Amino acid sequence: MSRSRSATHSGLRTRGAAQIAASAPHPLLADALAGKPPELAHLDALCHHLGVVQFANGDTRDLDSGFCVDDNARALIVAVDVLDLDSKSARAHRIGAAALDLLERTQLPDGGFHNMLDAQGERIEENGLSDAASGRALWALGITVARSNDESWRSRAGALLKGSWNCARRLKTFRPQAYALLGAAAAAKASPQAKRVADELSAMLLDAYERAATPQWPWWEPNLTWGNARLPEAMLRAAGVADAGQRLAACGLRTLEFLASITQEDGVFVPIGNDGWYEQGRKRARHDQQPIEAAGMVDAWLAAAERTRDDRYWPRALEAFAWFLGVNSERLIVADLQTGGCRDGLGLGWRNRNMGAESTLSYLQAHCAIARFARARAARGA
Repeated sequence: MSRSRSATHSGLRTRGAAQIAASAPHPLLADALAGKPPELAHLDALCHHLGVVQFANGDTRDLDSGFCVDDNARALIVAVDVLDLDSKSARAHRIGAAALDLLERTQLPDGGFHNMLDAQGERIEENGLSDAASGRALWALGITVARSNDESWRSRAGALLKGSWNCARRLKTFRPQAYALLGAAAAAKASPQAKRVADELSAMLLDAYERAATPQWPWWEPNLTWGNARLPEAMLRAAGVADAGQRLAACGLRTLEFLASITQEDGVFVPIGNDGWYEQGRKRARHDQQPIEAAGMVDAWLAAAERTRDDRYWPRALEAFAWFLGVNSERLIVADLQTGGCRDGLGLGWRNRNMGAESTLSYLQAHCAIARFARARAARGA
């Protein structure tokens, strides 16, 4: 590492993200704050003609790990967003095309998606069915219909969605429902059917929240586990299109603030760790922190900012994004800004050496979200 780069990293580790946001573009945040897309070299290396490969050994893809709908749905979202930022990105075109092809191959007759494929692209039956994978597929397809600048991608995604809305209604658990709601909310302006699904899913989640929440624990469940921020984000996104808009927005903001009261400590994002999660009334897990949590929190704060037009949520999103860049409990950088790769987790004083698809895509999604929002702020003179 060069001396100047080392000094830059040290400075980022010791400054709060809110200070970074307020003072000027910090060198490690400059590209995102300038509205520039992230580097896709590592994701491109993970991409095979059959789709994005699940895992990596270090920075080398592990083709034997096969493929999954979860990761390729995320890859399609990243490709759409990078192309929104740079319409000439050949890597984004290649990655998005492979991911969309995989979603077409894995859709089932009932509208769900078969999640796991082996290295040859054949279905692995014992690990095939997943509500979360179907929910993420709907999310990605809704984003593609709403935001892609490729007419062919929009048409193909729309065709898949038409066959999958009934699947959305069959999802039984909260996070898959939230993923599907994100897709339905995104596509609602282009599709009356998406609007109906957004109304139905948001009503289900709102009812579940109102039955479970207490003043001390305003949440859907008596624990915080994985993908937490996608729940408040889904409520906030749905608030812009669903009938119960004000109630959904209130729910989204309340639950987001509750989650932040636990995970954002003095300007540092400390997500719930995989090493034990957080059950109400017990000690929260702080380690085995995962990139998907930071990405979700970035999106949730930006959803709050877009819904309320309140700029105080922007620095909170930057705090969550800065987790990737060393403003975290371990002061370790997990994103490789030269390649766009991301480490697979953060433990007590260490970071995972591997850079698999889920982690890499989490960083790339977060970078794109910050870049797109920064462009929108600049366009309105904020």
